[in-house]
Amino acid sequence: MAKQPFSQEVKDLILPQLSDASFVQSLCDDLYELFKVGMSVCLSFCISYIRALTNNYNNNRFTAIIQISLR
Repeated sequence: MAKQPFSQEVKDLILPQLSDASFVQSLCDDLYELFKVGMSVCLSFCISYIRALTNNYNNNRFTAIIQISLR
């Protein structure tokens, strides 16, 4: 499963939300409350997720991007 790209259904559900600034702000606020991570970490995650979805990366590649982005 992790070696397959994200499905079109997932892209159609997630990309519009990640394009909405108020949704991203709310998501970052929630992630901060849960994990006490900074805004830059949240925004980096969102940008990486958008890149993974638009470039048809699989879940393994996405995980690698996140690890690199957080270093």
